[in-house]
Amino acid sequence: MRENSTMVLLRTMLRSTSRRNIYIHCRDKKRRGKIIGAWIGMAVLYFFLMVFCFGQAFAVGYFGYSPEIPSMSATLIGTLAFVLCVFRVNGYLFRFKEYDMLMAMPFQVSEIVRCKLLAMYFQILPMLSCVSIPMLIGYGITAKPPVWVYPVWIVLSLAVPIVPMVAASMIGFLAAGVSVKFKYKRLIQTVLMFVFLFLCVASR
Repeated sequence: MRENSTMVLLRTMLRSTSRRNIYIHCRDKKRRGKIIGAWIGMAVLYFFLMVFCFGQAFAVGYFGYSPEIPSMSATLIGTLAFVLCVFRVNGYLFRFKEYDMLMAMPFQVSEIVRCKLLAMYFQILPMLSCVSIPMLIGYGITAKPPVWVYPVWIVLSLAVPIVPMVAASMIGFLAAGVSVKFKYKRLIQTVLMFVFLFLCVASR
């Protein structure tokens, strides 16, 4: 029963936040035009990201550094997942009006949080795939690995973002706890996120 309710909640969250669902049910032409523009912009972004990742993997393999491509892919996927989730977590996980509505339904708090994390994971998955798959193709062309490498690569690419997502969620939780006492809490949260990212880059 719990598994069914979790899947129902996850499916509802994904549908309610998808641009496709909004486009189908919205009658506002201006808003629908913005959605089409967002689709075009995302398609262009995905295309250039795929070209960049494939070119990077192919160039590295061409110069004889093919063994480094898997670690490069994992690093890019983890970094991208962390950055995307850091800037999404405040508005996505901590919408307290949503929690008030959801808590009135027969769901536990742990189910709601888990479904929100899964929904955020599925939303960033297309962009992460634009990193993983082109680099896998570049690796396959230059290194010519055995067949079992391809499914293992895909499975690991799906697992790599989990730890950065959890870390980003914890950071977002701490930032929300610190900023809740301030008047302009959203501004404080954004500033704290930028400070943390700056410290990560500086420490590296």
